[in-house]
Amino acid sequence: MILFKKADTFGQIALIIGFIIFGLVSRNESFIYGYFVVGAWQVVSAIINYGLCRNMPFVKERDVYYKILLWTLGIGVISFIVTPVLIYYLFAILFLTPFVAIYYCWLSYRELNMWEGKKLIHLK
Repeated sequence: MILFKKADTFGQIALIIGFIIFGLVSRNESFIYGYFVVGAWQVVSAIINYGLCRNMPFVKERDVYYKILLWTLGIGVISFIVTPVLIYYLFAILFLTPFVAIYYCWLSYRELNMWEGKKLIHLK
């Protein structure tokens, strides 16, 4: 599981930095692809962490991330039903999701450090 956590954490870091550089270099709207790639990676990672890593220690802020995901999904469904609200929802996620992505990456990094610390404790 520690290999998964390392690949997940460093994959997120590489994707975020890569798409920031790509957005600065391309200077057009193609940086939006980064939202979908990083977002998909992190949602899949959250599902895997929720399902397979439940017996591993995790940071308590991970629950906050799950709540953010559920609220974002719920508000998104409501905004598609009440279409005048949709533009505000899309505008909000355009600016808020990069912060959520960095937050989840930070959570993953903290958990990786926690898992590696636990590994060292077992060596004593």
